[in-house]
Amino acid sequence: GAQPYGHDVVNDWMKRSKSNVLITLLDIFVTPPDFGTSGFYWLPYAPIDFEPVPQIFIDRFRNSYRPIVYSQFAVKEMKKVGLECSYVPHGVETNIFKPHPKQKKKDKEWIGLEPDTFAVGMVAANKDMTDRKGFHEAMQAFRRLLDKHENCQLYIHSLVTPEMGGLDLLSLARTYGIIDHCRFTLREHIWAGLCREDMARMYNSFDVFLNPCHRAGFEVPLIEAQ
Repeated sequence: GAQPYGHDVVNDWMKRSKSNVLITLLDIFVTPPDFGTSGFYWLPYAPIDFEPVPQIFIDRFRNSYRPIVYSQFAVKEMKKVGLECSYVPHGVETNIFKPHPKQKKKDKEWIGLEPDTFAVGMVAANKDMTDRKGFHEAMQAFRRLLDKHENCQLYIHSLVTPEMGGLDLLSLARTYGIIDHCRFTLREHIWAGLCREDMARMYNSFDVFLNPCHRAGFEVPLIEAQ
């Protein structure tokens, strides 16, 4: 939808899919104050990265049916403020997300990279004008790499335009003089989403995964890339 975290389309999706349970994987504080009171069971799968748990977290969690956390630290902190929760560590389907060295060149061509190039890859949401995901640092570092080794390309899986509150990544790449060595996921694939098998092929095309994120509750791409 038009709202960066999808809150404007959740109710319609719940009705259309005839679902009565919603699991969200995002920071709890970005949800509206009345989220979870619209007639469905809301299970927020959310990071606890503060000590003590802030009041805005507590208020949002109390609107939910059952919070889910993915660290023992979070379980401990939730108990301190009287909140029951389920503990579910983060994970990925390792039958899908696994290395395929023999297919690397084919996957590079499939994703739009040169098969014999050294590929640096990023998977990061472009939703923050303060550059939380570190696109500036990534492009500056890639510029330095390119100065030493010409046979390199940077692939970024992200929305390149700033309408979700982020940066103009094309303009940024031109500023650093690397635009001719950059490849980006097509806009229509960002909006529609890629299946897990296609995401795994993308990761397999990378020679190194780059993630200079300034702050995050947890970066799922880290374990997908591993």
